[in-house]
Formats: sequence, structure tokens, C-alpha cells
Amino acid sequence: MTLSGFGGVLRAAGGGGAVVWAEHREAFQVDHFRIPPDGQWQPRGDVAAICGPKSSPVTAQAISSDPVLMFEPDDAGRWNIRERDGSRVYESPMDDPTAPRWADVAYVGRLALKEQTIFIVAGVHALGSVGAIDYLARNLPDLYAHVGTHRFSMVIRSEHDGDTVTRSELACPPRIHDQT
Repeated sequence: MTLSGFGGVLRAAGGGGAVVWAEHREAFQVDHFRIPPDGQWQPRGDVAAICGPKSSPVTAQAISSDPVLMFEPDDAGRWNIRERDGSRVYESPMDDPTAPRWADVAYVGRLALKEQTIFIVAGVHALGSVGAIDYLARNLPDLYAHVGTHRFSMVIRSEHDGDTVTRSELACPPRIHDQT
């Protein structure tokens, strides 16, 4: 979908974002684009993608440029988000082998991809993306006041009752990349 209004034109890939933006549709021009199952796609201009690095090499390439966070599988093959300095790992509670819960974490970042800007929302699982969108819907003005049009990344933690988000919050606050 193409979104006009948050610092220019954004194109969003994925299906979940349209629900959140429905209340604000007057401020946005929306065109849908679905990332194909093989994850290969070419962004046309500046885009917003609701898609993780496991599902798309394009998203993985953009996230790999993040100087603060990494989103990769660990040695056991479980996907998680890690601070590059090794100080913190953000794991999905859904992957806890002893007590899995309806909770997840998500990567959110505004990154460079070639000559373009890509805004990424990527849960470790799809539920994490839903939680991140919930957080953004409630906190977008504050986030914009903090980061403006700078490149940044952050981690959102969310709890769910089935498909319903019961809580979403910062696990790692937004870090502006050119200030790291």
C-alpha cells in the first residue's frame, strides 16, 4: 500500500497494516502490494514493509545495514533480535520451550535500501508484527517527535489474547542511527 503523509510517500507491503491505517485513510494514499511467497520483490520508491528477514531476502538485506540491531537465527535456528554490541537479546516468548506464551517481539526500523528508504515492521512471528502495528498506531506522533526523518531502529514487545493485542510496549527504545 502507498502511504502519503509520514515524511513523504511510503509503500507498505503486507496485509496487516491496512487495518491500523483505516482510521487515518484521509491522510494517506493507499495502494496494496503483496510480497510474493519467495520473498523476492523490488521496492518502487520509499516503502514500508510488514515482512521479516526470514520471509524476504530484500528485508534481510535492509536489516543487515542496521548499525544497532541484528535480526537473525541463533545457533539453534530460533530467530531473535540482538543488539550488535552483544548486550541484549530479544527472544519471542512464543519460542520458550518450557512455557510458550501468546507474546512476541518485533523489529521496527527506518533504514536505507540502495537509494531508497524502507520502513520495516517485522515480528519474530506474525503476531509480533500485529503488536508492533498496535504500538505504532498509539505512539506514532511521539515516535516521530523523537526520531523525525532519521534512520532508526527499536524493538516492540507485545502480549496477546489470541489475535487481540492486550499490551504493546518498547523493549528497546528507538535509537537514531547517525547518533550511535
